[in-house]
Amino acid sequence: MKFGKIILLLALLVSASALSGCFKVKENFIMKGEWVVKKVELDGGNTNFLESILPQYNENTSEYKIYFGEDGVCSGQYFVNDTLNYAIQGTWVLLDPTHMWIEMDQYVKGSFEIEEQSTSLIHMYAERNIVKFYNIGETQMFIIAERR
Repeated sequence: MKFGKIILLLALLVSASALSGCFKVKENFIMKGEWVVKKVELDGGNTNFLESILPQYNENTSEYKIYFGEDGVCSGQYFVNDTLNYAIQGTWVLLDPTHMWIEMDQYVKGSFEIEEQSTSLIHMYAERNIVKFYNIGETQMFIIAERR
């Protein structure tokens, strides 16, 4: 009986260690590099809303970059023709290895499910995201971002 309890305790310790290691790996994956937002879709549609919400947006000459830093600080920078149009700061928290909370700009405030497509591409989906832009309110949001 005592042997069974020891095995169970060891299994729990190994599981907890693996989960915390996975969490740290995911956090480092998100924090390393700059992320360029390629597409933003609302309410399950396939329209890229970057063209609607960002002034002078052109997919060939514009970029919205996001940096996820330490201490829960993130920043967004919008460039048009390599010129900084505006910059903003927000907050983020990795809730678990597949979910993160982001609050930034007037477009993003919600819990996003993260899917790694590759080492340089992620999909982020929020069932309920608050969009202050045009008083849209609560909506689904899908973001595609590429690491550079």
